[in-house]
Amino acid sequence: MFELSQYHLGEFEVIRIFHKQKNIALEVIPAFGARLNSLQVGVGTGSGIEVIDGFSSEEDIFSDKYYKSAFLFPFPNRLKDGTFSENGVTYSFPLNERIRHNAIHGFIADLPFEVEYINTSVENAEIKLVLDQSTPLKFYPFTFKFSVTYKINTQSDFEVKIKIENTSPINMPFGLGWHPYFTFPEWADAKLKISEVDQVELNERALPSGNVKNYKALSFFKAVDNIKLDDCFILKCNERNIAHLQNDKVCLTLWRDVDTIPYLQLFTPEKNCIAIEPMTCNVDALNNKMGMVSLEPGNSYTTSFGTSVN
Repeated sequence: MFELSQYHLGEFEVIRIFHKQKNIALEVIPAFGARLNSLQVGVGTGSGIEVIDGFSSEEDIFSDKYYKSAFLFPFPNRLKDGTFSENGVTYSFPLNERIRHNAIHGFIADLPFEVEYINTSVENAEIKLVLDQSTPLKFYPFTFKFSVTYKINTQSDFEVKIKIENTSPINMPFGLGWHPYFTFPEWADAKLKISEVDQVELNERALPSGNVKNYKALSFFKAVDNIKLDDCFILKCNERNIAHLQNDKVCLTLWRDVDTIPYLQLFTPEKNCIAIEPMTCNVDALNNKMGMVSLEPGNSYTTSFGTSVN
């Protein structure tokens, strides 16, 4: 049976959903962008391992510079000069990547979500959280509801479902990404393989140059410690499964909704983890329109992604 508990990292409540017998669990921080703080998957008979690099203290949350498990909206990655135009009007986001004169990762990553419901049963558990952005902002004058539902079952199948509703009277442009850092307790043996992709060529500001190139370096498993990337890829396949991260104990597969997730970002920080980021769009999508969604008033958009254990 899945159970529920809570604890705090300073001022932040952490909701933990767990299955004691299976050693499966997830943790969510509602007031900090509905971030996933932990994902423990079952391995073998009764054992479990942590596969998400999360936060261990309030100080860790406040000093977050890596966007751990953040939802990136209304654009993932970078926005050139922090500006975009819609209906003849130019809007300017704060430049939070000043060294490259870009805005990065939208603005909802640290906003508080409300828990709409939590359901637990013998085989499954889920939690739904909602952000109601009812006030237009100067740099993004659209109102919307952004809901995220985390689901997990006794086979360690994990799903993130996103629903975005446009409550504005005008079309709302956006892109979306998720920024999880995957890890293993025994990282030295970690290897990665991804599906068939093209690599988006980036310039010195980490913005698309307009060119793409074939990329085969991760067509076969490669030690993650030998990978140095902060790059965007176009998924060329129609397969649901897009990345496989493994060590000698477990193989974690990242999957996506084929119709809505055509891009993948890989980022290797200087620590024992890797960001494998499903994205609906290219870098700078509010300007180049590559994968950008224009959602009509009153309409909604859904997508999903997640992991499974092999």
